[in-house]
Amino acid sequence: MTSVLRSGVMHRRGDQGWLEVISGPMFSGKSEELIRRVVRYRLARIPTQTFKPELDTRYAEKKVVSHSNLSVEAEPVSDSAELLSAVEDRTIVVGIDEGQFFDVGLVEIATMLANAGKRVIVAGLDLVDLHPKIAPLEVADVHPQQHLGPILSVHSPGPGVNAQDG
Repeated sequence: MTSVLRSGVMHRRGDQGWLEVISGPMFSGKSEELIRRVVRYRLARIPTQTFKPELDTRYAEKKVVSHSNLSVEAEPVSDSAELLSAVEDRTIVVGIDEGQFFDVGLVEIATMLANAGKRVIVAGLDLVDLHPKIAPLEVADVHPQQHLGPILSVHSPGPGVNAQDG
């Protein structure tokens, strides 16, 4: 089976904020990519904060953890309003995991943070095909003037798997 992980970059102009959306199906590496990007900023000593929905306690309560066991500290929040109130002024990069579990206010909050100069990275399931009305990550549908970017990576079937079988 082929899985696709998409990444879109929006609002990227010089030192202004921007919004990145990492979306794809389950087990496609969305959280791992979010962790990789947040860690890269931390290594560069750029102030970051990472958030996750408080209902996500699968691996750890206060960490985003990938299926390959990579992790980064994260603050659990109940909804997008709590997320917004928890973002510190000094924070430059805001990471948000499991975006599909947030209320639809996430789109407005993420856009507001980007417009305020924050670099916002949201990872979550691509739900538009399942139910377009419950897919807050489909920012391109809400803001059609912003383009959701190209495919980040495509994972091909393993060796010995016939492409016609998928």
